[in-house]
Amino acid sequence: MPNPSDTPNLRISNRAYGNVAVSATIGSAILLAFLILLLGQSGGLVRADAGAARTAIIIVVLGLVVWIGIASIVFAFTRIVLWMDFGNTVTYRCLVGERRLPWSDIVRLDVTVECGGEAALINGLFGFDGELTLVRRDGARLTVRFTANEREHVNRLVQNFNSVDRDRPIRLPWWTSLGFCAVGSIALALGVYIDYLLYVGRWEDEFVRAFGGIKWRILMESLPFVVPAIGIVACVYGLRQLFSSHSPR
Repeated sequence: MPNPSDTPNLRISNRAYGNVAVSATIGSAILLAFLILLLGQSGGLVRADAGAARTAIIIVVLGLVVWIGIASIVFAFTRIVLWMDFGNTVTYRCLVGERRLPWSDIVRLDVTVECGGEAALINGLFGFDGELTLVRRDGARLTVRFTANEREHVNRLVQNFNSVDRDRPIRLPWWTSLGFCAVGSIALALGVYIDYLLYVGRWEDEFVRAFGGIKWRILMESLPFVVPAIGIVACVYGLRQLFSSHSPR
């Protein structure tokens, strides 16, 4: 077992930093949504006289912003750890409640001690000495920060864990799967808009004829079919990875 009997149980509290990180992440997402609403009401985003190219750019940018907001909320609720307990199993607390992990689902423990930069500033403000990152078999990473008094216990825990030879594959992290969904949904929305331009005749007039070379014309002619197909494939792949590999525990 990765947690031998000679290693005492260890609980690392991350509550002070976790509460600040959750508040900052959710607050940033709310502020982003508020700015989008202000721009929408002021007409800065959508205008009746907007050209096709500008509308396509708006679709891509809004799609990215929306998915960044979704990822931030998911991260705040499920990946910011308030405390973590190491015993016969690993138990941790996030905003959505307690989660319990068997040691067989953990593939790596990493310790990081930063001497400069943003991490050093955070450690100085909250009295931390370093970070302990747990990597799950499904690719998810959970991080807690430990104090100088906990450093010896953390190092012993990591040494005991690494003393057992392991060869387990790591699946796609949740954010990678979510990224495929984001790219797919943006491509799908863009593809629908391109198909609309093709339907009303503007795609040929405003885009295809602007390119003189035969290769570029073939490329532009194929986009109304290729872009939606890429969107569907990316969405299906991302959703499949997300739900098959990252079911809640």
